[in-house]
Amino acid sequence: MFLSEADLGQSIYSEIMQAISREDPNFIERNIALAIKQIDSKLSIKYDTTMLWAQTLTERNELILGIAIDFALYHCHAVLEDVPVIRRERYEYARKDLNDIMKGEIMITGVPLINQAEETADNEITSGTNSRRY
Repeated sequence: MFLSEADLGQSIYSEIMQAISREDPNFIERNIALAIKQIDSKLSIKYDTTMLWAQTLTERNELILGIAIDFALYHCHAVLEDVPVIRRERYEYARKDLNDIMKGEIMITGVPLINQAEETADNEITSGTNSRRY
């Protein structure tokens, strides 16, 4: 799993998260899934997100991880009447970063562009048990 509840613990105290979630065991998972879907809806236009979401622990792209954490925490706080200012600001910064990635102003590493992933598949010739790239 790309993002977990433990990752959110870097940015919020567990007591606050328990109070917001009212100890609903699925609350955090739903908001993590929403954050991932929100990011994927943008990035999948340009990047091979299948590879991105398969990354775990130290393989993960730190920028995307930070964006996912900020999105998930914002969605968790959205149940409150007033979302804390820091959450709104972090969410807006994360949205800006995501938009900058899509404009090409920020490049994410370790995640191939869709065209690159297709070219890699097209350039592979298999014969018997050996694969060769040309």
